[in-house]
Amino acid sequence: MHNRVNLKLIGTVVGVLLIASVAVHFLHGYQMQHNAYRLLERAGAEQDVDKALAYYSQYLTFVPNDADATQKYAELLDRRGGDDGERIHLVLLMEQVLRAKPNEHALRLRLVHNLVALDRFSEAINHLKRLQMSSADKAEVLHMVGWCQEAKKDYGAAAKAFAEAVRANPKQIKSYELLVEVLNDRLSRPEEARKALDDLVEANPASYQAHLMRARFARITGDDATLKSDLKRALQLAPEKTEVILAVAANAPDAAEAFRLLDDGVRRQPGDVELACSLADLAARHKRLADAEKTLGQAGDRLSTRLALCRLYSARGSIEDRAKLDRLAVLPDKRFSREDRLLIWRAVADACMRLADTGKAMSLLRDIARAWPKDTGSRSLLLDLALQKNDSAMARTWRDELRAIEGDNGSLWRFGEAAILVHEAKDQRRPLAEARRKLRELDQLRPNWPRVAVLFGIISERENNYDQAIVDFSRAMEQGESQPRVVESLLRLLVQRGDFAKAETELAKYEQRTQLTTDLARFGADIALGMRDKHHAKLAVKRAENVPVRDFRDALWLARIYDAADEFAKAEALLRQSLDQAGHAPDVWVAWAEHLRAMDRGGEAAKDLDQMKKNISPSRQPLTLARCYEALGLHDASAKAYHDALLAQPNDFITLAHAADFAHRAERNDDARRLYERLLDPSLAAPLEYTAPARRRLAVLIADSSRSRAIALLDANKTESIADRRVRWYIEHLDAARRASSLANFKSSLGQFAGTPEERLLFAQMLESAMHLEQARGLLSDLAEEQPRSAQAAAAYARILIRLQDRDAAERAVARLERLEPNSERTRRIRAEFSAAGS
Repeated sequence: MHNRVNLKLIGTVVGVLLIASVAVHFLHGYQMQHNAYRLLERAGAEQDVDKALAYYSQYLTFVPNDADATQKYAELLDRRGGDDGERIHLVLLMEQVLRAKPNEHALRLRLVHNLVALDRFSEAINHLKRLQMSSADKAEVLHMVGWCQEAKKDYGAAAKAFAEAVRANPKQIKSYELLVEVLNDRLSRPEEARKALDDLVEANPASYQAHLMRARFARITGDDATLKSDLKRALQLAPEKTEVILAVAANAPDAAEAFRLLDDGVRRQPGDVELACSLADLAARHKRLADAEKTLGQAGDRLSTRLALCRLYSARGSIEDRAKLDRLAVLPDKRFSREDRLLIWRAVADACMRLADTGKAMSLLRDIARAWPKDTGSRSLLLDLALQKNDSAMARTWRDELRAIEGDNGSLWRFGEAAILVHEAKDQRRPLAEARRKLRELDQLRPNWPRVAVLFGIISERENNYDQAIVDFSRAMEQGESQPRVVESLLRLLVQRGDFAKAETELAKYEQRTQLTTDLARFGADIALGMRDKHHAKLAVKRAENVPVRDFRDALWLARIYDAADEFAKAEALLRQSLDQAGHAPDVWVAWAEHLRAMDRGGEAAKDLDQMKKNISPSRQPLTLARCYEALGLHDASAKAYHDALLAQPNDFITLAHAADFAHRAERNDDARRLYERLLDPSLAAPLEYTAPARRRLAVLIADSSRSRAIALLDANKTESIADRRVRWYIEHLDAARRASSLANFKSSLGQFAGTPEERLLFAQMLESAMHLEQARGLLSDLAEEQPRSAQAAAAYARILIRLQDRDAAERAVARLERLEPNSERTRRIRAEFSAAGS
């Protein structure tokens, strides 16, 4: 019997199963939708940001195209902030929302801020252009466009955007500020910058910020009248504003007025910690260290006061202060947040580094690294310190720790790897090229990072590409670099090139941001003097007075600054004090003689020289007396004194060096040759600092008669300096076939390294040999002006004028030489040449 299939039953079962599966599907969909909306409700009600973000994230996995929820998620993520990885995710979310809701202008503006934070400036500008059409505040949008264009280094477009912003809203002061910065610092258009500031003040006459801004520019450009006027007006408009008080005090005519302003501000606003710290910093600069400490103590134990105390204790650097620094790092209570504690510890570490106590600094930074296992800042500094101590192995250890924290795409460990390469490369080209390649990659990953620009500058210096090094260090400064050693590197290169104006501009901008260290204040005073005008001479004094006078050498340096600024009474007081305290030192008596000559009081020197003989040891008296006579301009007396000094100590290399240099300056060439030969006798064992310049000068003296021996003398200096190369070019120019190339090389080198007066005299002789007489005249005129008491410069200038047959100018030059060096052999010879030329 055959079984029959029950088709009806099968159909019924299949139908029931189909209906059930559809029902389950819809039930599951309903449950999922219900759960998703429960997640959305929880996200909206949750107060804890991290939990709310988790709910939004889960919800959007179910409903990925919900633009409203995505917007709320993005806004919450934006408020919380995060690292670059989270920011990239945030940008994608915002762009997704704006595709669906293009009129969400507030969200688009936040997108711009996040793109800027990621250095994606071109995309930010595109979104800002869309906002321009809809924003009620067009000036703000234009300001942001300018900001992005500046970051892209498109300075012309940036200036145009800032100019449009101030036209749209003449009250928007921040746009004027950036417009002036771009015009003056980036485009080198100072007159347009000054005009923009005048427009700012005209549009905002009652704004103290406008007057302050123009005053800052006036200070940099040396416009004293505008500086005083704008500061006075700012003080009238806002006498209670901290930034006004600080600006007026910083530009006060003297320290007493600055103290009065700050002290008055502190008394009227006792809770203003910034004023208290500024008053303490001023007191510290003027050696009123106890007052500074008292002021900070009265301001209370806060983050700012602890940071100011770090500066104070590092400025003094006594044993007691070092102990106080240690105590500043002890934070036993809960008064300071975790972030504040980290800042204080780092400040103490920085202070230790300024005091050259790298061991203590490294110990404290290691404590920070242990307490903050994810802190990259301490590890990065430790890597730098390890390289300073020539410990490449330890530097690699910190690099590896940074890599473990940051991951393979991190920037700090990659920078550390490049820094290690540069450190170990010394002057080898291949590792330097590899380091440069790594830095270019890092520059793409993290544009506008000043540390990268600094390392580029170090590489350029190692490669002897000094112009590029200046560009690199300048870029680092523009990007916010504030390490004093970087500022000093830039300034040193600019001064070597003779570009004092650029050096002063860079230092003035840096000085506006932060207080100068002792070394920078000293360097800055010398730079200001190099500007050779009264305004900068006063600025030199102001900076120099911030340098602590620790011994007679500091006092002599400061006295020289006072003399150059015509503050002769201060110079004299300091020199007399040095004579009392360090009368045993020959340099003090030589400085005193130079001061008397500058004051035309050489006649007073006789009794002082008698006193000198009582203070100076007998063995040092002959040479000291000779140097003093030379400083006083007493040519014949100094010649005899040098002769006597050589008789007393014929084999003393210091006496030989001074006597030989005197003969060289006096153009007593036979004596100079003989003395330099004796100085170079191997039996004297004179150190390199004496023998290297002696070989160069002897090479010049014998070049006409024995060119091959002159070259051999330079070769004996082993490592050829720029000074050696210039003497070599001088020797080469004596060969008519090589004259043009040697002149070109010498001239090119002066564009990179400013010549010493002696080197510029050599170059003038080369120009004269090549019959470039007017160029030689201009160079010698400048030298004679810069060195008004140099008989050597006066004699060279008189000779070129005689050769050019400029009788009137030559007569004045010869008369000047006669005043400087009356009745000397050289003066009589040049007077005879002048008379013969006129007959």
